[in-house]
Amino acid sequence: MTAGLAMIVIATFFLAIHLDLPFSGPVHITPEAVVDVIQRMKTEGPVADA
Repeated sequence: MTAGLAMIVIATFFLAIHLDLPFSGPVHITPEAVVDVIQRMKTEGPVADA
């Protein structure tokens, strides 16, 4: 039981560290998409549900 809890805690830290740095490493994304979405949100504002 303790080993299972330790594995969950370690997995959580591992994911938090790796998901915090999506723009680095061998598999990475470019920030262009994020910048584009932020720019659209600033110009268009919130979109109402249909």
